[in-house]
Amino acid sequence: IVALVGRIEERCASRELDHVFLKFAQQFPDVGRDLDLLVPGEAQDIDATLVGRDPGETPRPNLRGRLAGTTSYPVPECDITIAVHHGRVGRLGEHERYARQLLRRQRRVCLGNISFTALCPEDALLLQVLDRLYGRPTLRLRDVHWTITTVRSGVIDWDYLVSAARATGLIAGLSCYLDYADQIHEQLFGRALLPAELRQRLAGGDWGRVEFASGCYRFPAARVTGRLYFTEFWADVATGNWEAASRLFFLPVVAAAAGYRRLAHPLVGGV
Repeated sequence: IVALVGRIEERCASRELDHVFLKFAQQFPDVGRDLDLLVPGEAQDIDATLVGRDPGETPRPNLRGRLAGTTSYPVPECDITIAVHHGRVGRLGEHERYARQLLRRQRRVCLGNISFTALCPEDALLLQVLDRLYGRPTLRLRDVHWTITTVRSGVIDWDYLVSAARATGLIAGLSCYLDYADQIHEQLFGRALLPAELRQRLAGGDWGRVEFASGCYRFPAARVTGRLYFTEFWADVATGNWEAASRLFFLPVVAAAAGYRRLAHPLVGGV
């Protein structure tokens, strides 16, 4: 998989294409079965070439993929799927402005003799908030470990992170996610992870308890998720980001489609 990242990096560089690997650096070595690559929105006609596929093999995205601006390419030889994000991040592609910011603020990371573009720690943390809290019921051990290690390292520029969270409507999500990380840290080490001044600055609320069960940390997702999306929607409205706000209207449709697929899976053997 690291070699695959290196090949994609070389293809992007040869085309002088702005790009960034969204999660690989913070997940390594537990990289899972997904590899996420962000490219500008106008680069949709070349992403098959970037991942080593014939353009004629480009799969047709489902409803969520079309909304999110994402095309997925399975790579059987690595047992992984490459998700190419075209100028958008977020479950419904609602964060187009922030995607441009991610491309501007990239950094380079080295693994052995492979060098690739990755997110800076602040953007990696905020993207983890977006990926792990919004529409998901659990926090993975690798994500909790990376968050605690990164916060304790002292490398986070909190002024930028809080500002970016407010600008993207994700300040409630950041508050919730760091509250859970704080709870876990206190359970493990008997002391808080975050200083009192930062907790006050995040204006935390009652997000409920996070508990370890069945190999991951679980939180009251049914109550939290709706509140987070509602807060994000009104933040988009307040800042005049109508394009992002309009995409959030499709959330019930996408959720219903996903629920139908889960229901149909044991009945028809679908994937």
